Amino acid sequence: MILPGREPKQLFHRPYRIRFFGSDERSRRQGLQCVKVNQAYTSKMSFNLFGKKKDSFDDKAANLVLIAKTAACTYYIPCANKFPLVFKIKSRHWDPILTVAICALATMRVQATAISDNRKIELVELIMKNLEEDQPTSLGAINHCLAFVNRSIEDGLFNSADHKRNPALVCTDALGAWSVAKLMGRFPESAEELGLMRAIGNLVLGNFSQYWD
Repeated sequence: MILPGREPKQLFHRPYRIRFFGSDERSRRQGLQCVKVNQAYTSKMSFNLFGKKKDSFDDKAANLVLIAKTAACTYYIPCANKFPLVFKIKSRHWDPILTVAICALATMRVQATAISDNRKIELVELIMKNLEEDQPTSLGAINHCLAFVNRSIEDGLFNSADHKRNPALVCTDALGAWSVAKLMGRFPESAEELGLMRAIGNLVLGNFSQYWD
């Protein structure tokens, strides 16, 4: 399928792994699935929404949910102005879904850091704990989001010429498609819906792909 919109800057420069977590402690420490994204992509973008202060990994994990919620809120009006269908979506639905999409990306990207596996698990567990406290149904949502991104990459759900030239677009559009599907109750079809899909994906990856740097 050919999708509208500009291609985002190249983002991924190494494989990342996706962790799936259940609602209990045992399942949180099990169920590691690996996803390989085509490499050779780098990015000059930095996470600068909230200043240039360099936080520790603990601080970043502890603050992620609040930062993601704030970012999701700020995305609503710009997206609605460009894609009027967003005005039909209430912000109380928009904010939690985009917050989950942002947190899902962060849990993926922490796997690309140079810290130990045990440290990665601790950070992701902290994110999941805070997300669940903020949104009681969020664990099911984030697992579903991660599974969809995983399937999109492994099964080639997005296989246009654009995606073949720039494999990082697969993750962009997978996150955007999942978000739109949760917001609308179905996957995007019209040009406006596909444009919103790409816009959400670009916002999430453009601002959070280097959250841990």
